[in-house]
Amino acid sequence: MRDWWLCLRKTVRAPVPWMKECWANLSPKDFAFDAQGRLVTVDCTYNHVARFDLETETMQVLWQGMGNTRALATAPDGTVHLGVSNPWLRGSGAVAALDAEGDPVIVFEGLLPEVEGLAFDTDGTAYVVATGEVSGTVRSRVYAATSTGITETLALLPTTGFDLAFDPLSGMLWGGAPHGLWVLDEFGGVQEVALDVGEGFVESLTFTPSGELYVHMVTSDLWSKPVTQGLYHVATSAPYTTTLVADLSTVDMCCTLNRIGAGMDGAIYVVGFGDRYTPDHEPGMRMLRVTPSGAVSLFAYPLGMDPTAVTAGVEGDLLFSSGCGVVRIFEAEQIFLPLILRSTD
Repeated sequence: MRDWWLCLRKTVRAPVPWMKECWANLSPKDFAFDAQGRLVTVDCTYNHVARFDLETETMQVLWQGMGNTRALATAPDGTVHLGVSNPWLRGSGAVAALDAEGDPVIVFEGLLPEVEGLAFDTDGTAYVVATGEVSGTVRSRVYAATSTGITETLALLPTTGFDLAFDPLSGMLWGGAPHGLWVLDEFGGVQEVALDVGEGFVESLTFTPSGELYVHMVTSDLWSKPVTQGLYHVATSAPYTTTLVADLSTVDMCCTLNRIGAGMDGAIYVVGFGDRYTPDHEPGMRMLRVTPSGAVSLFAYPLGMDPTAVTAGVEGDLLFSSGCGVVRIFEAEQIFLPLILRSTD
């Protein structure tokens, strides 16, 4: 089995001649853990649903061709749900649940065609952000739904919506948008959050286990050079004070985005392409660790792969998805291990 694994220490880029062949049709986008603690991923490039068993070190492609799958979440009963989108903003979107055999079963449909975000509250109500053309303009709607179908269309966002996250303390739902944040209030209404730094593109947001909200926000033109962006802490009550925790602006690059995830240690981990905090400011894929006080350290570099999301595992380890699979950081000395490089099918 070890011959199929790659160990990559933080200062060494190992040759991986088999990587393209092994992972040519698997580019994970999002994570969820099922009731048995197995990791389930979706990708929006090749439309696979895959499941990783971290104990037995096996991977199984559960389904292919489910549509442009980019949203994944676990219901309170441990059932994994995924968003099923239609390409080119045509038709309607849906949400499917994986049954005991791993087959997707449509739970409800009738959404706008591109499902961007999916989350569950503690009662099992699903909240969905889906995007499509509304009166000639591309916008997003926020839905609430149960196993019986869509129960309510909560809001029509001014533009498009992206990531979703639940506050672990209050249970309130937060979402990212091209011009900042929105929050679902206790009355079921969606409020736009006016950030005191002005408008910013928020694609990624996360809560720490203690309920602190962090966002990665771009505050300049994404195509400019450099790109002004940073990791911000956002107060979860009015006036929603925003504090810059770490400047993640590029030095001499454009068109870069980063994904963030909270670790069990309360730190925020940032994955993506950048040239700040790298040796000699050279462009590269890296993971940063940012403490609540704003101390930034280069946690791992170079990654040698294109990370798309990062999350804390059920045992406190870190995992991120990339174009070459799912990578697990399992030791403090920063050894990287793509989990499984072959299917059990």
